[in-house]
Amino acid sequence: MREVFSKPPLVAYRRDKNLCDTLVHKKTSKATFITHICETNCTCCNKLTTSDIQDTDGKITYSTCKNVTCRTRNVINSIGCNKCECVVYVGETERQIRERMSEHLRDVRLHKEKPITTHFDSSHCDDKMFVSVLETLNIAGRQERVIREALWIKSLIKAPKALKAWGKNLGCLERRVVTKLK
Repeated sequence: MREVFSKPPLVAYRRDKNLCDTLVHKKTSKATFITHICETNCTCCNKLTTSDIQDTDGKITYSTCKNVTCRTRNVINSIGCNKCECVVYVGETERQIRERMSEHLRDVRLHKEKPITTHFDSSHCDDKMFVSVLETLNIAGRQERVIREALWIKSLIKAPKALKAWGKNLGCLERRVVTKLK
C-alpha cells in the first residue's frame, strides 16, 4: 500500500439530507419588519417602528432590531419624536415593551415630571411618539442592561448642541445612568 499511497488516504463523508433540509430552504430570509400586530387598538404596536435612527449629530445611522413585537422582553429601547425627528429617551426594561410604553404614555397623559413628559408636554403630543428597539439582550441581569443602556446613550447623544436641544431630558438621562451604575 505504501507504494500506491505516499501519504495516508483522507477519509471523508458527506451528511445525508434530513427532513429539515428537505422542508426548509436554506436561503430563507429573516423578517425585516414588525412581524405581529397583536390587536387593532394596541397603542404600542401603532408606535413601534423598525426604522433606523441617527445620533444627535445626524452623522451616524444605527440599525434597529427588525424582528420585534410589542411582547418582546429584555430590551434597550429608544423613544423618539416624529415632529422633531430626534430620539428623546433611551431606556431599558426586562418586561414587555408594551407594558413599559403604556407607563410612559400614562406619564405624558398625567403630566408627571419625567424626561419623556418634559418633551411631549411642551408643544408635541404623544401621537408623535415612536419607539424603536435598539437591542434585544439574552442576559438576565439588570446591571448588564444598565451598562448597555449607558453605551447606547453615549452613542446616540454626541453633539454639544444636543445639550441645549435636549435640555432637561439629557440631564435626567445622565443622572439616571450614573445612579444606576453606582
